[in-house]
Amino acid sequence: MEQIVAEQQDFPPEGAERGPSDMSGITLHMLGHAHIDLGYRWDFEEAIHRIAPDTFRGVLELMQKTPGFTFCQSQMFLYAQMEKEYPAIFARIRQFIAEGRWEVVGGAWCEYDAILPSGEAVISGWEIVSSITVVSIFSLSGVGISSCEEISIRSNSTSSR
Repeated sequence: MEQIVAEQQDFPPEGAERGPSDMSGITLHMLGHAHIDLGYRWDFEEAIHRIAPDTFRGVLELMQKTPGFTFCQSQMFLYAQMEKEYPAIFARIRQFIAEGRWEVVGGAWCEYDAILPSGEAVISGWEIVSSITVVSIFSLSGVGISSCEEISIRSNSTSSR
C-alpha cells in the first residue's frame, strides 16, 4: 500500500479527475484559541496561576517555533491577570499582538455561559461589561491597541493574509 505524505506530493495526484467536492481552489485560514473557563472546570487560583500561564507559555513557545502560526484569545480579565501576575508572559503576548500574530477577540471581561435556557444571562453579561469602563480601557491600552480605529484597520489588513 502506498503511503501519501502531504509534504511530498499533491493529493489527489496530478491529472486525476476532480469531482464536485474538489476544494483545491480554497484557501483555509485557521487560528488557534484556548477556551479557559474561569467559572466551571477550575477554581479561580488554578485558572490564574496554572491553567492560563501554562497555556500561554505553550502557545508563545509554539509561536516562536512556527512563524505562520496565529493565535486569538478573548477574556480581558486574563490579560489583566497576566499583566499583574506574570509580566514576562504579558510582555511577550503584547509583542505578538504588535506583530499581528496574536489577535485580541471578543470584548467581554470574561466569557459567559451562552448555552443557558434563557437569553437573559447573555444580556446580563453584556450589561455588566458595558457598565465597567475599565474593560474598554484595558482592552485597548493594556494590550497595546490605542483605539477602536486601530482594531478596525488591523482587522482589515490581516484579512488579506
